[in-house]
Amino acid sequence: MWPLGRIKRWFYEQQIRQLHHHHRAQNSDAYVDIDLILSHFRSAGGLKHDFQAYKLFQLGQLLERGTPTSMLELVSGSSTAVFAAYIRKYGGRLCSVDESASWLANAMRLSDINEDDNRFEMLHCLAKVGTFKNLTCVGYGLTAKEEFDLVFVDGPSILVDGVKRKDGINDDVFRIADACPPRMIVVDGRYATVRALEQHLQGRYELELSALAGGKPGENYNYFSIFRRNID
Repeated sequence: MWPLGRIKRWFYEQQIRQLHHHHRAQNSDAYVDIDLILSHFRSAGGLKHDFQAYKLFQLGQLLERGTPTSMLELVSGSSTAVFAAYIRKYGGRLCSVDESASWLANAMRLSDINEDDNRFEMLHCLAKVGTFKNLTCVGYGLTAKEEFDLVFVDGPSILVDGVKRKDGINDDVFRIADACPPRMIVVDGRYATVRALEQHLQGRYELELSALAGGKPGENYNYFSIFRRNID
């Protein structure tokens, strides 16, 4: 017999699947391009989870509503393809960073990004483990040199000595927000980073917390946690 925690998790996952199924039925045309992206990445051995299509739909909507022209992506992947499609349609530029050279090259190939296309800067940076404000951090060691409209945080991996540290934060985004505050910060999961950012950016940004952060998602729930800079 399953333990109570596992039973609750099963019912929760079923609820999410039903929401995704209903959302897909309501937005079937929009999922055509998303399914194509996912089929390419899944053929390379990744992105098996059901939530991926809904996540990419939400990212595309965020980009169209926020109209960023300069974007920093902290880890490449299927999101890179969404950024690339947006840039080809509306213009702009993307800097994408990953600790895996092979996955970065894979993301470029599957997103149809030519290395000579100056709209895209694809950077291979090794992950660095340390502490930030007495918290375990895993970041790329980036130095903020310019102000991006949007910073997307989904990396690097929070594995420390082979152990997944859910309390680990990305410290790059803190330095970036202090030196060159972006108009919007979008965090994929990484709730330890979200909570630490919420405290660090208090008064400077408004947070729209992901419905997955301990809540009960409803129709058209917000997948990402989104920080929007307050206008002075």
